[in-house]
Amino acid sequence: MAPNLSHLNPPVAPVVALTDLLTSHPELSPETSGLTWSLTTSGVLHAEARDAADAGRAVDQCATVMRATPVRASVLAGTDRVVLAELAATWRGVPVEVWETYPAPEAPRPLGTVPLPGGRCA
Repeated sequence: MAPNLSHLNPPVAPVVALTDLLTSHPELSPETSGLTWSLTTSGVLHAEARDAADAGRAVDQCATVMRATPVRASVLAGTDRVVLAELAATWRGVPVEVWETYPAPEAPRPLGTVPLPGGRCA
């Protein structure tokens, strides 16, 4: 894995930064990670994966490469509980944001209980 030398390199154009990121870390490519990469009008590299089946692996890989820490929150989406993982980082002087949602792991239920609507047990 190539080190993140963004603190040593001057900022580059966002397209150059994305090309460098995906070339040096092919595990972050859309085909491998499931992330969809885009460039915002303000010059931020944005990656997103909705309803990911990898339980947050893609955002964790980005965090490792960019030496940053993702933030996670469990939220209710309709009747399903999902995890929203967000990462804000910099790559080669270019701001990067990564969002990933995935199904929350089910909380263990005490033996003999029946799940009720709203997540309560009887």
